Amino acid sequence: MKIEPLSKEKLDEAIDLLLEIFGSSSADIDDPRKWLPASLNPEDYKELYDSFGVGLVNYWVAIEKRKSNRYNRGLHFESG
Repeated sequence: MKIEPLSKEKLDEAIDLLLEIFGSSSADIDDPRKWLPASLNPEDYKELYDSFGVGLVNYWVAIEKRKSNRYNRGLHFESG
C-alpha cells in the first residue's frame, strides 16, 4: 500500500469516493467538494478557512495495487 498526499491528479477520484461512501450535500459544512480542493489551494479559499477558524487542512490517499491492476483507495484527513 502506498500513502501519498492528495494531489490535483487524485482530487476527482477522492471526492467521488467520499461521496460514494458517506454521501454529502453541498450545504454540508464538511462537503468534500469544498474542502478537498481548498486543501490544495488554501490561498484561493481563504474565506472558507477563516469562516471555520481553520489554518491548515491536509488529506492523504492510500493506494493499493491489486494483481488485477485494479486499485483500492482510502482517504485520511488532518487539520491544524
